[in-house]
Amino acid sequence: MVGLVGLIVGMVVLRNEWGPRPPSPEYADAPHLLPTLAGARPEGPWAAPAELGALLTALWDETEPDRVPEVLRRPVQPVYAALRADGTQLAEHWGTQGPTQLHALREALAVLRPHAHPSQDPPVLTLELAFSHPPRTQRLPDASRFFRSRATQGIVGFEFSWQGHVERHSPTSIVAANVSHDHLLGSFLSRQGIGPERLGEVGVRTFAAQQVLHVFGPEPRTFLMDRGNRLVTIDEVSEENVRQLADLARTWLFENLDERGRMTYLVRPSDPQVVRSNNMVRQWMATVAMGRAAHRDDDAEAWAQVARNIDYNLRAFYRERDGHGLILYGGKVKLGAVALAALALLEHPNRERWRAQEAALQRSMRYLWNDDGSFQGFYLPEGRNGQQNFYPGEALLYWAFLYRENRDPELLARIRKSFEYYREWHLTPENRNPAFVPWHTQAYTVVWDVTRDEEMQAFIFEMNDWLVDTMLEWNPRSALPDLQGRYYNARLPFGIPHASSTGVYLEGLIDAFRIARTAGDRERAERYRLAILRGLRSIMQLQFVDEVDMFYIPRDQRRRVLGGIRTDVHNNEIRCDNVQHNLMGILKILDTFAPEDYRHP
Repeated sequence: MVGLVGLIVGMVVLRNEWGPRPPSPEYADAPHLLPTLAGARPEGPWAAPAELGALLTALWDETEPDRVPEVLRRPVQPVYAALRADGTQLAEHWGTQGPTQLHALREALAVLRPHAHPSQDPPVLTLELAFSHPPRTQRLPDASRFFRSRATQGIVGFEFSWQGHVERHSPTSIVAANVSHDHLLGSFLSRQGIGPERLGEVGVRTFAAQQVLHVFGPEPRTFLMDRGNRLVTIDEVSEENVRQLADLARTWLFENLDERGRMTYLVRPSDPQVVRSNNMVRQWMATVAMGRAAHRDDDAEAWAQVARNIDYNLRAFYRERDGHGLILYGGKVKLGAVALAALALLEHPNRERWRAQEAALQRSMRYLWNDDGSFQGFYLPEGRNGQQNFYPGEALLYWAFLYRENRDPELLARIRKSFEYYREWHLTPENRNPAFVPWHTQAYTVVWDVTRDEEMQAFIFEMNDWLVDTMLEWNPRSALPDLQGRYYNARLPFGIPHASSTGVYLEGLIDAFRIARTAGDRERAERYRLAILRGLRSIMQLQFVDEVDMFYIPRDQRRRVLGGIRTDVHNNEIRCDNVQHNLMGILKILDTFAPEDYRHP
């Protein structure tokens, strides 16, 4: 059946992580999808939350409401309702009966009401609602492009029908389960045993829906949702809110550090199972991020936790060979992991404790550096190269901090040689890649702070001008406003949208902003400032912050989620680098921006 799903919906083939990736139309804000969304975000308010909340409270208590919002007097469309207790679903139902939306809502609530059992310690009960708009018919297999789209995941719902059997999926349930459209279709075809020859007989309709969350209690609260969340506007990017963003991200990192010192690599909020995958580059970046948070807060206890994390990582993954310090995982030793491990040790106040390991890691970096200024990307497997957009910049970042500390002219000469090599390499059209920009920006900024090197300054500006022009997604007239501010271009072959990408670009952009302001380049500084604010809006949209965006997460699991940053608006997975990159960028923004820098045009 997997082959069938691939045939029908054009599922994306897994790509080699080391090679270039083709453009990603499945993530594009495709014009052909927009009519489906026309009713999802009306110009005016769909309904006043207070008025809607009073209605829901009355209907749940089986009393007559004082007033019924006009939108519920419209002709009936299916209404989805799910009852949850502390985030765990108790029951769900689609109301379809009656002449109006209100009748369908009453039907759904009547089915759910018996599942709300009182107790001495009652849980927090919530209603998750989706009021569907008139559907649009899709035809198989012609609709494969629609089913590949991720841009509408969590906005659009589905109705599948086959020989009298009807199956509906609410946009909110899609968010809660974190499933793709093609997965939903493939599962339906599999359950019904439908082969390729009968696709034309399958009924498929898509619909937008108004999403609502109602929280019961002594003071009931009602929220209008957008893709299972509240929409963050650019006006909310204030200094206070950015500090809260940083505080919650910090909380996530330290909460996901276990008693052994191991950092959680990946949390899937829709799946309580522990994820076994891992990545040493990202693990050591998490160590660096926690150290910078501890430094900023002057927090001795946090520094002790960072030390525990370092000790765990060294026990589990550090090895030596021929005097070279190695970070070994899965038979690979990556230059980036070696460099970031060394950086984590360098920045810890008890650095002397790991002096021998840091010196051995330094020897590995020197061993992987070539006389022309290039780096070999891997120590193991021997002879393997690659990841030139990532690992050399990470190594140069460590060398830059080391140079700032020791002012060694030989080290500066090596950095300068690599700068010249990689500037030419990056500006070659076939090598141009946004992933290169933030690492080299940060490394050359540290050197620039000491040397005021004009060529490095010019290259920093050239890289970041291109990054903002090429990758920043900002179209306030878009039908998908929750995507605004992310760094992603569906027309270019640079992979999928990802919170960690936006985070690392912010790390570099705030350095470029500071240099532009120091150099008196007001126009460029303003351009970078706006790009940073827009990126912050995107990250604020992606962070788990409260009962609304965690409505489907059991309360006993929310500790693993609070403060975490989703991979994208449609994908709630929290990978550690989603959080650490953004935290490190935000800490620099807080240290660099003046209060007036948070103003909006």
